[in-house]
Amino acid sequence: RMLTAEIARLQTINGTNLVDGPLRGLGCLAECVKDDGRVRRVILLTDGLPSMGIQGHVNVLNAIQARCDGTTPITTIGFGATVATRGSMSGGYNPELLTSIAQTSGGNFYHAEGVDGILAAFALELGCLRSVAATDVRVAITPGADIGIRRVYNDLPTSVKDGATIVELGSLYGGETQYVVVK
Repeated sequence: RMLTAEIARLQTINGTNLVDGPLRGLGCLAECVKDDGRVRRVILLTDGLPSMGIQGHVNVLNAIQARCDGTTPITTIGFGATVATRGSMSGGYNPELLTSIAQTSGGNFYHAEGVDGILAAFALELGCLRSVAATDVRVAITPGADIGIRRVYNDLPTSVKDGATIVELGSLYGGETQYVVVK
């Protein structure tokens, strides 16, 4: 009943505030008690074309990166029949931005065309979440004498601690292979 009442109070507007939704979701989950046996995820359904609030690819990513702590991935589900052209605010969706948001936070990106596409994306995402083998996975790479790590090529969060390069893989799923490429 409470959920139905909240849904009834929602009002639609003609615009997309791409940052506030996922940040509210992250905020709600931050208030919850963490349970090591459960996986956290924010799922964002959007066309990826911000027309209100923070706008611009880099600005949107910076705002989301500032709030991501590595424990709650954001999965993006983009919908629209065609790909929007750069600078266009009509006719499609922005897969580049939605893929960047998902990669930055450790989530997944799906394109969903129509109701069946949205249902299929949810089914895939829930299937992934059910097959989580490990969460908060980090790999420490400690080079031997006279060897140094210059760069980690993966688009993953990295840090250096006590001479080791720490690469944060996030969650690993059953049957999944992860590669870390370094120079």
